[in-house]
Amino acid sequence: DVIVSLHPPAASVGMNSQKLTSLLAGAAATDGANYGQVLAAEAPWIASDAGFLAWTSDPALCSNFKAPGAGDIVLSRINVRQAITVATLTMIVTAVGSGLTANNTGGLYNSSGTLLGTTADQSTNWESAGPQAMTLTVVGGQSLTLTPGFYWVAIVSHGTTPATFLVDSNVAGAGAAAAANAGLTASTARAAFQAGTSLANITPASNTLYQYVIWAALS
Repeated sequence: DVIVSLHPPAASVGMNSQKLTSLLAGAAATDGANYGQVLAAEAPWIASDAGFLAWTSDPALCSNFKAPGAGDIVLSRINVRQAITVATLTMIVTAVGSGLTANNTGGLYNSSGTLLGTTADQSTNWESAGPQAMTLTVVGGQSLTLTPGFYWVAIVSHGTTPATFLVDSNVAGAGAAAAANAGLTASTARAAFQAGTSLANITPASNTLYQYVIWAALS
C-alpha cells in the first residue's frame, strides 16, 4: 500500500546555523528568489566602469560647480568599500582660474584627519578646464593603500580668480550645509571645510559643515 501524506510542508526548517550550498540554477524566473539565489542590487554606473577605484558620486549626475574658498581646506568625503591602492586624485575644473598663486593643491585624508598624500602645485593645471588627474605623493610614513572606511579628498586654492570645480551637491539656501550632511556629524561629514592655507593634519571634530561636495575620484 502507498501512504500519501496530506500535510503541507513545514514553513521553515531549522538548519543549526548551517547554510545551503551547491544549489542548482533554477529554470523559472522565480526560481532564483525561491532558492535564495538573489544578487544584491547594484548601481547602474559605478566608479570602476569609468576606470576609477572610488569616487564621491557618478559625475553624470552632478549639476553644479563651486570655487573653493580662498584660505580654506575644503573636504569631500569619499567612501572606500574594499581595500585599494591609489596613486591619482582626479577633479573636474568647470571654469578656469586666473592669477593663481603658489599652493593650489589637492590631497587625501583618512577619517582620523591624518594627511596621507598631497599633489604638486596645480596653479598651471587649474587654468585649463576639464578633468585634472593629479599624482598623489605619499606624506612621510603614511600609506596610500586604503582599507575599507571613509576618507576625505581635500583642496586648497589661492589666486585672483580661483578655478571652479564640479560638485555633486546641489542644495542651496537656508540649512543647505545640514542637508548635504544629513545624518552625519562634523567628524563624519560628507562636505566640510577648515581654515588653513596649506594642507596639514586636521582634527575632524573641528570641521565646519559645508554645502558643496566637490566631485573627486581615486585611481
